[in-house]
Amino acid sequence: MMSERDILASCACHRVRTAARAVTRAYDEALRPVGLRATQLAVLVAIAADDALSITALAKLMGMDRSTLTRNLRPLETEGMSHIFGEVLGISSLATILMLGLPTREGWHCYRASLGGQEVACGAMLILGKVALLGLEATLPEARRHGCQTALLERRLIDARKAGCDVVVAEVCDERPATPDAVRNLEHLGFEEIAATTTWRRPSGIA
Repeated sequence: MMSERDILASCACHRVRTAARAVTRAYDEALRPVGLRATQLAVLVAIAADDALSITALAKLMGMDRSTLTRNLRPLETEGMSHIFGEVLGISSLATILMLGLPTREGWHCYRASLGGQEVACGAMLILGKVALLGLEATLPEARRHGCQTALLERRLIDARKAGCDVVVAEVCDERPATPDAVRNLEHLGFEEIAATTTWRRPSGIA
């Protein structure tokens, strides 16, 4: 008759699970600097392959049940900006999770504005040497004209000054031109237009 210790030593399932946990711990440790876990990395790679995936389709692709996948996604979504971008810019809620980790990446600073305890606007700043690049702004429709983006701009300018930046740049995409309010905010804070650029994009479906 086999003892409990013999069963554990000879059980393929137990040995595979033990090895899997060891590999997962090693990946978790390697990914710690960017604020990811091994399970989250796999989800992000799957999303990058097809950002239109639904939760159900993604769970099937990952070999997970929906509840397990949702637990893995929740920490990513609560990084603060994905829900705002998903609604304002019409980006797949899963694709926006790719913004995960921005606050932990070198040079990146992420900001959120709240009204009544709800996060309603966001923006980011990338500092490269003496230059600060502003972007990733979005405000939920119901929170517009409440000064959220003005406050976010002012805070980023303060932080850029503290970081020793000599130049602050804000870019506006031709496909989503700045609203009159946004232009007034920039001009009020001392920004001036210095250049216009043409951005080329390959149509979807072309290899």
